[in-house]
Amino acid sequence: MKKLATTILILALSAVAATAQNDARTWVGERSWAPGGFTLKLHDPIDAGQFRDQYLRNREVWDAVFLYLRDTRLDTLSVGERRLPGLGDRVVLRLTEGPTRPKENLQRLEYHRKYIDIHINRTGSELIAWARPAESETTTVTEYDAGRDVGFCTTSVPVNYHRSTTDGMFILFPSDYHLPSIHDGESGSVKKLVIKIEYLQ
Repeated sequence: MKKLATTILILALSAVAATAQNDARTWVGERSWAPGGFTLKLHDPIDAGQFRDQYLRNREVWDAVFLYLRDTRLDTLSVGERRLPGLGDRVVLRLTEGPTRPKENLQRLEYHRKYIDIHINRTGSELIAWARPAESETTTVTEYDAGRDVGFCTTSVPVNYHRSTTDGMFILFPSDYHLPSIHDGESGSVKKLVIKIEYLQ
C-alpha cells in the first residue's frame, strides 16, 4: 500500500512539473517578455521554466537589457566591457571579436554560477557546444573561480552543437554547460555581444 501511494505521488508531481514546463513554453512563445519592436528570436535550447522564473523575479533588469538591445545599434559598438546605467554589476556587457576554433579542439565546457549568459552574434556565425549534465556527470578540468565566475569541465553526456546567427540569441543558465566560437563549417571570425545578467538563487 505504501509503495502504491509513493508511486501515485511521484506520478502526480511529474504531471505538475510537466504542466508547469508547458505553461512556461507558452509564456516564452507569446513573447510578453519582449518589448514592442524587439525582433531577436530565441535560439534553442532554452530552459523556458528558468527563463520565466528569472524574468518575473528580476524584471527590472531583464526589461532594461531587452530595451537596450532594441534601441541600440549594436553594429556601432566597440570591443570592450560596459554597464547599463543604474544597474552596476547586475548586468555586464562584453563585446568581443575573434576567430572560431575547430570542433576537434573541444576539450572542455565552461559553466557559471552567478550570472546568466546571453550570446548574440553581430557578424559571422558560429556553433556553440552545449550540454545539461548533472554534477555527477562532470569531471573538473579547472576549478570554479568565483572572481571570474567560470569553471571548466568535461562531461559524460552527449554534447550538442547549436548554430548562433545574427538574428537570434542564446540564453544560457548556470545549468547550461557550453563553449562558444566553434567553426560553423569552416574557420571564420565572429564579433559577438555577451550579456551577463545576475542569477537569482
